[in-house]
Amino acid sequence: MRNNKMTIIRALCSLCVGCFLVAYPDYTAKMLVIMVGLLFFIPGLVSIVLAFARPKVAEGQEYERKAFPIVGIGSSILGLVLIIMPTVFIAIMMYILGVMLVAAGIYQIVEYRSFSKIMSASLWLYAIPVLVIMAGIFIFLNPIVSASLPFIVLGVSGMVYGVSEFVKFFVMKKAYSRLKKQDEARENTQVTDITYYDDISAE
Repeated sequence: MRNNKMTIIRALCSLCVGCFLVAYPDYTAKMLVIMVGLLFFIPGLVSIVLAFARPKVAEGQEYERKAFPIVGIGSSILGLVLIIMPTVFIAIMMYILGVMLVAAGIYQIVEYRSFSKIMSASLWLYAIPVLVIMAGIFIFLNPIVSASLPFIVLGVSGMVYGVSEFVKFFVMKKAYSRLKKQDEARENTQVTDITYYDDISAE
């Protein structure tokens, strides 16, 4: 019974999370960037406070000055940028990724052209770099949509997993019910046989 309840809980959670990711992929991407920004901002702020905090020292002892918290300030600034402007950060990262994919595809084509001077190269070899270039152009022209696609895929996967859990639950429940009926029928048959032999013995 407990396993059945856990199956239903897993299915419901997967369906809810999957539906949310499919319905709000842009929001999910922004929240992920904001969470990363918090991970940079909070430790940086703590290091700044600890660096400028003046600890109590005993009389006669000199106060040891700590190093200027350059890393903490940089971490806090980066965290603030991610928190305040998550969409801009996502767009910049997607632009960089698009340019890198286009450059990688062009570089592969140039390599294949150089290779074809030595020996014949099949046209199928150019298919992958062309697809890479097309993907890079798509990402460059649609940075926010491209950033949302992984969350949509993840959401659809979660929904499929949730539905499969529900299907498994009902199939297993039906199978257990059938086995229970078979066991009950077998027990009833055994009881009937025992009663029959007892009646014969009594006669």
